[in-house]
Amino acid sequence: EGASHLARRGKNAEAFLITLKKEYLEEIGDFECRTWDTYRNSLARVRDQKVDIMLGNHCNNNDTLGRRKREIENPEGPNPFIDENGWREYLDQKAEELEAFTKKESSNISHIR
Repeated sequence: EGASHLARRGKNAEAFLITLKKEYLEEIGDFECRTWDTYRNSLARVRDQKVDIMLGNHCNNNDTLGRRKREIENPEGPNPFIDENGWREYLDQKAEELEAFTKKESSNISHIR
């Protein structure tokens, strides 16, 4: 007797925006801020992977506590941790945050050059 459905999980190592700050990137020699593109491309590369269960680095990344509460309140109901859209929604949110961050950082005048 096996499970009739194989669930795939996804876990994203969240980038700390401090390591993407223009000033820091210039300190480490990335004057063109290519790390932004690397991060952007990594989000795009895994976005369309089939993921049923998104495991966040922090419980607010995928509402872990709320999902557990729903599981306890309705133990016979659908598993609230299985969310086929959660992975893409999370990565889309990260991509939007990156765009807003890089726009703001791009307006900063270089301190190092």
